[in-house]
Amino acid sequence: MSELWSVFTSLELFALMAYPTSKDSRDKHIANRVAKIKEEWPELNAEQVGDGKRPEGWSIEKWQIFAREYLDQIHSELDIAFSEKGGISSLLSSPNYEKVKADFDLNCYKGRLAGCVLFWIRRIADSKLASGASINKAVFMTEEVTGKYLLKTIKAKKWPLNKSFIRQDAWLGFRSVSPLWAAFECWVHWKKPADYSPFLPNGFIRFISLANNYKEFGVSHFPRAQKIPTLLSEETWPKSEKLMLIDLTLKPSPLSDKELKTLNTYQAPDNYLSSRP
Repeated sequence: MSELWSVFTSLELFALMAYPTSKDSRDKHIANRVAKIKEEWPELNAEQVGDGKRPEGWSIEKWQIFAREYLDQIHSELDIAFSEKGGISSLLSSPNYEKVKADFDLNCYKGRLAGCVLFWIRRIADSKLASGASINKAVFMTEEVTGKYLLKTIKAKKWPLNKSFIRQDAWLGFRSVSPLWAAFECWVHWKKPADYSPFLPNGFIRFISLANNYKEFGVSHFPRAQKIPTLLSEETWPKSEKLMLIDLTLKPSPLSDKELKTLNTYQAPDNYLSSRP
């Protein structure tokens, strides 16, 4: 690896996933991270840090070592940030950013819940139930199943976990990046394989391709009796026109017997909410 394109692209990707509607927040997040790089590597100037250009006088070997060390560092930090064991922690290091840290933590939590909603919609659809797959059912499964393995972190952070929060704050707020978070959820469930890692050059394209696969599912899936799809293509990431994506065919992943038993306890709300706000 002779340049930092994939490293900075990964940083930008997760900034987008945490702040899908706020460019200012994304810029602050990235600027803080780049400032830390400059502090750790004073030989690099702004152009070299920002654009991933090898400094004059640096051998390719030295530049590769820097890239690899930086990649390992950000990978480790992000791994901790999104680990069930470690809880969701912030990547922002400045003590002046405490509120921004808390916002980042909470946004990642909301984003992950949104990804889980899309993840469950697809798995319910794969089960080919007569009643079909809906956002309300997926919200229910997110609360009942996903919430259990995130419970330790949720309690520690005192974050809410209920159907209203999952639907209104998480799904509606982060629906545009839900394919990216669904891809992340798959990656976690698959024990974080390197060939789908959003932090590694070879895995990044597969990760985005996986997210694009979820996007294509969402824009083609219509909940029963609905005229609007689960996702609208024009408002949904990833926008990947410039990337050479891989055509991925995912095997159907229907619900297990235990998950079906849980879903069978679902009761549709009296005031049924449509799939769009």
